[in-house]
Amino acid sequence: MAEKKSTAKTAAKETEKKVPETVTAEDTKKEGTKTAAEAVKKPAAKKTTVKKTPAKKTAVKKTTTIKAKTEEAKAVKEEKTEEKAVKEEKTETAAKKAPAKKTTAAKKTTTKKAATAKKEPAKKTTAKKTTEKKAAAKPAAAKATSKKVKVEQYESFSMDSCIAMMQAMGVHYSYDDYARELMNEADLKKIEQKLISDFKLNAEAFDYDNDGYDLDLIPVVLAKIAETVDFKASDYPKMAEQSKACIAYEMGSDFEKDGEEYLNEFHLFERILMIAQRQGLHSQEELKNVIDVELNDLMRHFMRLARTVLPRWQYDDVKFYENFAYALLSQFNDLFVALNNELMMDVADLYILHEDYGHGDADYNYIIRENQIKDYIYYRFAHVYEDIDLDKAKGIAYDALQYVDGRYDYYQPIIDILNRQ
Repeated sequence: MAEKKSTAKTAAKETEKKVPETVTAEDTKKEGTKTAAEAVKKPAAKKTTVKKTPAKKTAVKKTTTIKAKTEEAKAVKEEKTEEKAVKEEKTETAAKKAPAKKTTAAKKTTTKKAATAKKEPAKKTTAKKTTEKKAAAKPAAAKATSKKVKVEQYESFSMDSCIAMMQAMGVHYSYDDYARELMNEADLKKIEQKLISDFKLNAEAFDYDNDGYDLDLIPVVLAKIAETVDFKASDYPKMAEQSKACIAYEMGSDFEKDGEEYLNEFHLFERILMIAQRQGLHSQEELKNVIDVELNDLMRHFMRLARTVLPRWQYDDVKFYENFAYALLSQFNDLFVALNNELMMDVADLYILHEDYGHGDADYNYIIRENQIKDYIYYRFAHVYEDIDLDKAKGIAYDALQYVDGRYDYYQPIIDILNRQ
């Protein structure tokens, strides 16, 4: 019995020597955590939960050192396998989302597929930018309005609207200012250039599509105003030709034709007077520099025509003629000196022929008083009454003899009136 107990104790001691130190669950957990920490050195750019194998609480087992190491190696292998799966999952996620963020040096060594996946979206972006540029270029081309369309639009506006747009561009002209320019210059292109120069207009400063007007408006405004004015510089050559035709006209027995010619010359003189007034012309020479017309000859012809036509017209026509004719003479100083007395006698004759004897006689008496040479005045005064009142005509002729004798040109015509039966 003593030997059996001794043998049992000896066997127990040997067993204690052979059995390694027991590995507790806590030790296994610490080693597993340390190994996993060494294996996973750098976290991923995105939060990805790495499933860690929970360390189960195990009872103390009696295992050999070799078996413990084998299990520990298996755990590390499983951790690496899981980590590899996590990395592959991250790579697939990065390929799908294609982030533009900076990656670490570790991510630069990703697979070719991930790099290709990143490049493809960049190509699409470039294509989109090109498309956007083309799309942006199309509206700009559509905005450009042709000159023809602009001119048609300007022509549809009223003249006042066009003048207002010109003022918006800085051309502070009224209708009369444009009319004055048209009177001074026949070439519309020269007027256009003058406006651009005087008001320092810049073509790039105005855009039709944005502002509603540009420099193409200028010729349209000038053309619109030119259509409405009574006369302009481009009409001057026609007026010169018309004046020559008037001087060449010969009065005859056709009363209606003479009346039409009177009105024709009256309207011609209307335009001449307005041009002279607006341009400040006060002599025949100044007028001739603007319009090639022989004003003295034209006026004398008009006065003769009035003496022929107006006795058959209305009394008011005589008054109108008087006022108009004196306006002409008053505008041109040299014409007034040459034709004033002649015109006064013509008007006095017309009043007498329209039986306004008091008005006519007063005019003649005024002329006689104001002039030193009286023979022609007395002859005209007596002559107008020959067919109306011969006795009065002879009385006027007899009064003339106190101022007129044989030295004067109209002495004999006055004697003829006195001797008339």
